[in-house]
Amino acid sequence: MKAIPLALVSLFLFHHSLFSTDRTDQPNVLMIIVDDLNQYVGYLNHYPNAKTPNIDALATRGLAFTRAYCASPQCNPSRTATFSGQRPSTTGVYANGSRHENVLTKDQMLTTVFHQAGYYMAGAGKIHRDVEDDFGHLDAYQPKKSAIKPIMENKGNLGHHRWSEITNGDEAAEDEMTVRFTIEQLEKKRDDPFFLICGIYKPHLSWNIPQKYFEMHPPESLQLPPILENDLNDVPWESAQKIINKGDNIEGAKPEDFRGALRAYLAASSYADACVGRVIEALDRSRYADNTIIVLWGDHGYHLGEKNQLAKRKLWEDANRIPYLWIAPGITTPGTTSNRPVDLMSLYPTLCDIAGIPLPSHLEGPSVRPILENPRAEWDHPAVMTYFQNNHAVRTQEWRYIRYADGEEELYDVLSDPYEWNNLAARPELESVKKQLAQRFPKINAPDTKPKG
Repeated sequence: MKAIPLALVSLFLFHHSLFSTDRTDQPNVLMIIVDDLNQYVGYLNHYPNAKTPNIDALATRGLAFTRAYCASPQCNPSRTATFSGQRPSTTGVYANGSRHENVLTKDQMLTTVFHQAGYYMAGAGKIHRDVEDDFGHLDAYQPKKSAIKPIMENKGNLGHHRWSEITNGDEAAEDEMTVRFTIEQLEKKRDDPFFLICGIYKPHLSWNIPQKYFEMHPPESLQLPPILENDLNDVPWESAQKIINKGDNIEGAKPEDFRGALRAYLAASSYADACVGRVIEALDRSRYADNTIIVLWGDHGYHLGEKNQLAKRKLWEDANRIPYLWIAPGITTPGTTSNRPVDLMSLYPTLCDIAGIPLPSHLEGPSVRPILENPRAEWDHPAVMTYFQNNHAVRTQEWRYIRYADGEEELYDVLSDPYEWNNLAARPELESVKKQLAQRFPKINAPDTKPKG
């Protein structure tokens, strides 16, 4: 047998060390996305009738952000920004009709970057559009669906919002197979690290939810959100209407109709919370409990009567504030919170940072690892939200500043006016505040990315 040159042996060993499958030191990742979940979550202490015990318990296991925001208040632009690491103003993906395939490659996506780093990638439910490889690489995917056909009673509606009580249990709800798949993945033995995405669809419409979750929220016990009469009198309404779905306005709705919609949303949120609880219980039973990063986030907020609006698609607080939780073994401290304003552009770089993966050059957000390690860390990155071209909002700990494409403005002192009832944009003494906040608006305002064809 011919001897193998020593140089080739050394080269082989060097190559093997770079690409070894022994990655036991790399953390696993469990990402839980909850669609349309707003600030009506117990740990945020915003709404008294919220019942989300599993998410609240999860919040105590690591660091819970109390002032976290989406990149855009609609599903497609928010998720595209989060998974690509680029803002809507950079990609032109501004709405559900925009297509990221026209401007982004799969190699740029978070899922592909982790796959290339040696992670097994699996996902279920709503990650983007219920398409297996729509946001990069997945080794396995389970679409959202029920296990059995639902039987629905006690139907209701308000505008384009619909709801029903499912009388044959959780198995008939849309997220059942998503939860089952996620649990099955956690029960498997793996040598390589995994990145598992559980995309809970509720509380997205329609609110067809098992009956027991409606029963958790008796109608007579519900507290309606504070609504100021003539709240929109000081808002540049013509500008705001250009980005707001006309069907979202519930001004003039009967209290009993609105109370039904509120109850259905709360029931849907409690159901989603139960799904989260089942997944976390499975992780805790698994061999991966001590070496798995958990990150939970909502893709955007949701108005439930505030400013006489129902649904998302606005640049005000309620359509943009989200739950955002991090449990990172060895990094986060249980029971900690941070009120630093952050947005979801931080998710991609933070996961890479913690997992030891080099940050791709196209990322536009900062890693929040400094806050995970020290909740009081200095932070100079306000949350920035965009909805359609050149409509932006900046959220600091003191202010929300909105500027529309036509130049109209809103400015709220959120410390003294948390419900954003008093627009201060016209006050001359606050010109310097607006000027300073405007420096945080995106410098790029790409044209809208239109659907293919």
